[in-house]
Amino acid sequence: MPNEIKTYDLVIIGGGPAGIVGAATAKAYRKTVAVVDNHHELGGTGVNTGTVPSKTLRETALALSGIKARQLIGMDFSLKQEATVADFLRHEQHVKEGFNTMIPEVSMVGATEETLMKAGVDYVVGRANYRDNGRGRIIGDLDGFLKLLFRREDMKLLGVHIIGEQATEIVHIGLVALLAGSTADVFVEACFNAPTLGALYKSATIDAMLKATGAEASLSALAEAG
Repeated sequence: MPNEIKTYDLVIIGGGPAGIVGAATAKAYRKTVAVVDNHHELGGTGVNTGTVPSKTLRETALALSGIKARQLIGMDFSLKQEATVADFLRHEQHVKEGFNTMIPEVSMVGATEETLMKAGVDYVVGRANYRDNGRGRIIGDLDGFLKLLFRREDMKLLGVHIIGEQATEIVHIGLVALLAGSTADVFVEACFNAPTLGALYKSATIDAMLKATGAEASLSALAEAG
């Protein structure tokens, strides 16, 4: 209806990096959001001409030049042809839909679901997928994920599990939080740079908090009833 008045839980003025992150966070909490911007492409400089494109082109350059591959002892996988500007732009255009077959990198620290169940600990799981993360799409890892385990009664972090690119690096964020005896609040209150895989911790934590409060179950029940 043209004259229908829509209401939103949150209205954001400006679709730059802060606005987009705020909208994504509100969406994770199952809130309705309206973003108002005078530019036809949301995301501002960070998404359209700055941070994201530059990081995408860097990853493309590393892949096409074979710089990383040439570090393998006794093996040379560098390209035998010159890379063109079109090669770089093609990858940038298909960051969101590209797929890169790889041997998954795995890392973990702390408790597992099996050990927590055996110990009778009531826990909640939070999960975040690489495909929903800007950096994850840039590097082409659409199958990776981060899983966090929290004790339900106080949301204390108990375990961190990662499968995906740079897993052995990202796990250290969780390691420090475990050593400090941190709760979910540390990730909710933290401001992660974008686009980075570190931001997966905030997404996974929000997912866990929704499950802990029963918000996800309530939403599922309403959807089934409707």
